[in-house]
Amino acid sequence: NHCHISKSSSTMLGLTVFFAVLSIAMASAERIDFLRRCGGSGHVTRMDVDPCNSRSFEALCHFVIGQPVTINITFTTHVALTSAKPVAYAYNYTDRSHQKMAAPFSLEDDACPHFDMGCPVAAGHTVHYSTSFVVKDTDPVSKIRIEWELHDQNDDRVFCVDLPVELARP
Repeated sequence: NHCHISKSSSTMLGLTVFFAVLSIAMASAERIDFLRRCGGSGHVTRMDVDPCNSRSFEALCHFVIGQPVTINITFTTHVALTSAKPVAYAYNYTDRSHQKMAAPFSLEDDACPHFDMGCPVAAGHTVHYSTSFVVKDTDPVSKIRIEWELHDQNDDRVFCVDLPVELARP
């Protein structure tokens, strides 16, 4: 008594397993596949935000007040960096006046310790930047766009990305 599996059954089983694994991997991924860039001399190639399951710019990331958020950004700098500082602004998501508000979190003064290679960084290098913060209580809780920038030693913008966020109470 032996079991016979045809080539087509074996291929079908393999494809089923492959797509099941792929579905699980995609469901747990936190990568933001959109990148709405807003300028700078460098080029952002990837941004991961935890927590955020958004896959399009029209969907909002949900940041819970009092909870941590981690942002990982991979970028290529086109200028040498001897120092770098993150800057973030918030804008009302639906307001077309583009009036800046304070971001609902505090950032570090020096981004260099958060680079995978520290500073200085030579022009043309790809850098992985990772930072975390806790969302501050705001009034009113609202939908905002966060403009996340990195400035160099001359206070020039290295990159800027735009992230749509909805602030929520726990």
